[in-house]
Amino acid sequence: SLVAACASSSDDKFLHSMYEHLLSTNQVKTALRIDSTSLETWLINEKEDSNLLSDYYSIHGRHFSAGEILLDKAVAVDPNEKVPLAQRIECLTRAANSYSLAMQSNLPSSNMMSMIGGYDQRRDRALQDRQVSVETLKANIKAIEEKLDVAKIQQRVLTTVDQSQNVDLKPEMLDALRFKLVSVSELYNDYTCELN
Repeated sequence: SLVAACASSSDDKFLHSMYEHLLSTNQVKTALRIDSTSLETWLINEKEDSNLLSDYYSIHGRHFSAGEILLDKAVAVDPNEKVPLAQRIECLTRAANSYSLAMQSNLPSSNMMSMIGGYDQRRDRALQDRQVSVETLKANIKAIEEKLDVAKIQQRVLTTVDQSQNVDLKPEMLDALRFKLVSVSELYNDYTCELN
């Protein structure tokens, strides 16, 4: 295709212009299907968009890397970037799904199927993704599921606070409830006890 021919160029300025054009003309999936270290580097250094980068990794079978990006966004504590609770919950869910896919691709049966099917360049690139044990992936998924359980309780507390007429929370506490992942002990001690 024309995009594949253009993507094989060695001119970085041209490639960056092409990537930007594809994204600005709503051809995000087309752009992210380009299997190129140049595109990956551009997404990391120039776009700084964790959603695009995680989608790029997912499309190319690099599910562990996608999960890492999504988990980082979900738990980020950058005071300059207010990530809403609903978006954090979505990132946690997608991270758990990415780790599950990484675990499935680590299973011997899926590797055997790729050997039977012959050489697959995309699969070869995916194997370059950080090799992680199934136990590590299971532990990551369990930790994310625990965070998700607490975040969903936090979402219920936030909904109650937003719908209540007579709740008087300090602005920084309300802000934490809306834009951070709060621990279960903080939820209980700082919010639910106060909201009784």
